[in-house]
Amino acid sequence: MKFKKIFTIDKLIIIFVLTLIVASTYTFSRYTTMKSLAGQAAIAKFKVGVNNIQSIDLFFTTDSNSVKPGMVAPGMSGSFKAELTNDSDVLCNYKLKLDENSNIPILYSLDNTNFVTADEITSEGEININQNIDIDIYWKWDINAALNTDTEIGQGETQDYYATVELSVEFDQVD
Repeated sequence: MKFKKIFTIDKLIIIFVLTLIVASTYTFSRYTTMKSLAGQAAIAKFKVGVNNIQSIDLFFTTDSNSVKPGMVAPGMSGSFKAELTNDSDVLCNYKLKLDENSNIPILYSLDNTNFVTADEITSEGEININQNIDIDIYWKWDINAALNTDTEIGQGETQDYYATVELSVEFDQVD
């Protein structure tokens, strides 16, 4: 019986040693390698702008010498320029809008022919990399609008009258 136990223990030891030998030769004979790559990319800048005018006082953009500077009267007109810049590294879309704060009948145009209200004026397009675009915006006091109001304004009998326009431009990167 003792002989059988030793024989069994011997077999187990031999099997264990053989397993270690096989495992260690497999581990030592296996080739491994590791390689790494690094990538680098420059980030494109996004730098766009509009000329320094954000709020336009229409009374100072007239093309008439018949009225005191800083004043307007029915039938007068004028213009101002929106200067869009794209100093970015990407192509951009732009959308120009006007927001008017006025209690006199002012109309606007992008071609100095077709005049509409401020909320109807929009200009959209693309602006190339490192490009500037000038958009002329024309305005006029609609002389055909409520003539009674024009007379009241001229006589100074009612409230104060004003006309201020805010220019906003939204820029988006072209995908």
